Amino acid sequence: MVMDRKEYIKKMEEKLRDTTTYMKIDKDPTMEIKKELASQLQELLKEEIIDKNLHRQLYPNTTQIPRAYGSPKIHKEG
Repeated sequence: MVMDRKEYIKKMEEKLRDTTTYMKIDKDPTMEIKKELASQLQELLKEEIIDKNLHRQLYPNTTQIPRAYGSPKIHKEG
């Protein structure tokens, strides 16, 4: 069974309005998180806790802003 697009959007908007689960933010924190992760990875490499290969694997080369998606239970009423 396939859900109607408008119904899906309506249900997702309902979920996102739940302020006990989600919080609206003023700006995208992705770059700040990337910088912090890179800094921590550099520190781990410097202290020889991780090697260059693992550092390279974990290093955030690209960024993508998070996206919301849902899997509505279409077999349940409501």
